[in-house]
Amino acid sequence: MTHLWIPRTRILEPKDAIQLPQVRIGGMMRAIRIGPDGKERWRSPWSKNLWTDPGLNYWFGQTAAFSPYGEVGTGNAEPTPADTTLQVRVAQSANAVMQTYNLVDPGGGLPFYGYETRRYTFNPVGVSHNLAEFGIRLASPTGTLGVRSLFRDAGGVPTTITWVAGETLLVDHQTRYYGSPADLTGQLTMGTSNVVHNLLLRATNVSGVAGYINSINTSIYPPFLSGGPTFHVAYPYSPVTSLGEYNQAITGTLLQSGTVTTVAYSQNSFYREMQSVWAPAQANVAGGLPVFLQQASPGFHKVQFTPPIMKTNLDTLTLVFSSPQWARYP
Repeated sequence: MTHLWIPRTRILEPKDAIQLPQVRIGGMMRAIRIGPDGKERWRSPWSKNLWTDPGLNYWFGQTAAFSPYGEVGTGNAEPTPADTTLQVRVAQSANAVMQTYNLVDPGGGLPFYGYETRRYTFNPVGVSHNLAEFGIRLASPTGTLGVRSLFRDAGGVPTTITWVAGETLLVDHQTRYYGSPADLTGQLTMGTSNVVHNLLLRATNVSGVAGYINSINTSIYPPFLSGGPTFHVAYPYSPVTSLGEYNQAITGTLLQSGTVTTVAYSQNSFYREMQSVWAPAQANVAGGLPVFLQQASPGFHKVQFTPPIMKTNLDTLTLVFSSPQWARYP
């Protein structure tokens, strides 16, 4: 009797998820009054806003672009993470138009940030109001509040804005994603072979399309957006000529991406995970896999393994990338 020997597939899977560098979210807003003649009458200084806890949950759990439903009101209570509505709403806008997007990198080891600015237009009203607060509702005109802020003077002191009857009010809201140029290091142990890999994680090409800048005139998307952009994947590189600094891309040979599964978001956890799997026939290179490009909005990262992951056509490789706990800035 002839027996066929069929080699068994081995599983290469770390014991832990790869913890990506933290990305923090912040924002600014300002108001502009436009007279009936279409000319600007006055504008406020930029002031910081607060992302509420529902806002942070929405940013992880949603599957669509950011909400166009801005609101203004007269309440003057300091914003808190638990806020779900404005204190006293006066008007709502369902029109938010992209204005600008860019990256600010001060250098010197300081955090960089990519931003996008959207303009909310409030049509003229019949009576004047002394406005003190601004907010953005999530998903629908009646959704919970994701952002709330007070209008402030140049010194940061809460103030009011007189919205005169007949004027159009514009509110510019700027969303910012802050990242760090510093490297993050750690170790990862493969669950089957017990090989210990030293990890180096670094932001990559932060001023390009693969970075923190919204360079395609669309909404900045949440991390690991389920059902979102197709670039939420991971690619191995081998061989690698240069890892590159945080504002540079990887130089090397790009290999096939893995099959991606986005793990469902758990409310109030403020983090999310993405799993990539490479089948036995994929990503088999002499010398192993030393670097992976992990793509997830709002910013891509490169992950260096020392020693490289050694994969053959008998191996299935699984890597889990985890965004660290989402946080506000500062």
